Amino acid sequence: WNMTYNVSVMMPKPDDRWRWVLNGISLLRDQGIIYNPDDPKLFFELGWFYQHKIGMNIDVMHLYYKRRLAEQMAPLLGPDGGVGHEPIPDEVAQTLREKHRLDVNTMRAIDKRYGPLDWRLPEAHAVYWGLEGVKAAGEKGYVACDRVVYQSLMQMFRRGKLDFDQKSGRYAVSPKPDMLASTMAAFEESIARHPGDGSIPSSYSLFLREAVRGLDVMGLKKEARELFAKLSTEYGDTDTEGGYDAFIDPENE
Repeated sequence: WNMTYNVSVMMPKPDDRWRWVLNGISLLRDQGIIYNPDDPKLFFELGWFYQHKIGMNIDVMHLYYKRRLAEQMAPLLGPDGGVGHEPIPDEVAQTLREKHRLDVNTMRAIDKRYGPLDWRLPEAHAVYWGLEGVKAAGEKGYVACDRVVYQSLMQMFRRGKLDFDQKSGRYAVSPKPDMLASTMAAFEESIARHPGDGSIPSSYSLFLREAVRGLDVMGLKKEARELFAKLSTEYGDTDTEGGYDAFIDPENE
């Protein structure tokens, strides 16, 4: 944590900052988790580094970090940042495994369950490590790992489509509405695993409201209305009582 968050911001040059972010990630991923494979808290912290330190905008150099991660991953992936279904060359699988500690079969299982994800994005890595933490926690559970998963999928609904060009440095993200179903699934799995935690249903409700309005803005009116109907009937959201139009634009109710 100290290397990734505190030491990094003491560095004036972006490449030095990135090096310290990676130092913290490497210590946790390549040593801490190796020696403590059953400790879900370590998986949470690693997922959080990707979700928060790299994925969010809390550091003025965040876009530089995002570009550097994409540069590292792009040569190992398909043009859309995916792992696809075709056999991956042994040397690529080896690099993913040894440099990034990512198992191709696990990545594909995550894609089948929630994706396909763009593995150039930090949120995809956050999902990977969050799910590893869920697995490590077993029946006793560790809700922080679940949060990393559904929050990162939520972010990919908002900005999971990446337009990246390494030569020009262009890095632009836009909404990826087809992440809605997988985000909802992750929320519902988390609610089932942690029935006593009221914060998850509350977050889920807020996300669904956002998603209805987001789909409407994207021009996906049919999908927005279908989700609105679910929000009203299946989830009992009282804010839907005034109807769709009033929900989308309360000021013109």
